[in-house]
Amino acid sequence: MSGRAFAIGAFSVVTLLSQAQAAIIPLGGSSPPDPTFSPVGATLLASATIPFTAVDPSRFTGVLTSEVYRDDPFSLFGPDGLTFVFTFFNNGPDAIERFTAIDYGGFAVDAGVFVGSVGTAVPAIMDRSLDGEILGFQDFNLGLGVLAGQLSATLILHTNAPAFVPVLNNVIDGSVAVVPSFGPAVPEPVSIGALILFGGLIRKRR
Repeated sequence: MSGRAFAIGAFSVVTLLSQAQAAIIPLGGSSPPDPTFSPVGATLLASATIPFTAVDPSRFTGVLTSEVYRDDPFSLFGPDGLTFVFTFFNNGPDAIERFTAIDYGGFAVDAGVFVGSVGTAVPAIMDRSLDGEILGFQDFNLGLGVLAGQLSATLILHTNAPAFVPVLNNVIDGSVAVVPSFGPAVPEPVSIGALILFGGLIRKRR
């Protein structure tokens, strides 16, 4: 390969990767999902696949897969910031409208959808509660929801959280299923300010 061809190829890869970033969701804000190649190249720390049933079992059942990664090359928060990854399958009969992940208060979060999620139900909107605790993915399939027999897109949450714990996340469609999963370990009060400052510095550098 000539030096010119190599340079063009390298530029194309860098350009593609720079475009495949996720979206930082502000407190109380929302955003369309952006593509990311994460978690390709990251180190898997934990994984769980858990069946779920709605409080009203006639509405839906399914399976949620939760994963936690470190050393994610596509994270803005460096090698020690954890990346949380979720996919879920809907057995039906109802479509699933929303997935929420909890305990993100005090952390910076960069959210997106894996670019390889072809043929799956992609969310049109990601949002964050005013206190920052809850991250939501909704309007899958342009509002139709994740249909019976369908898999959600791979949902990505990059964070500056240094540790994780078991949590209970939610799958929602009128009724709700509460599912064991993973989330950030809530920091001690003395360290929250430092984490927020770190997140601000990351955004400033970006």
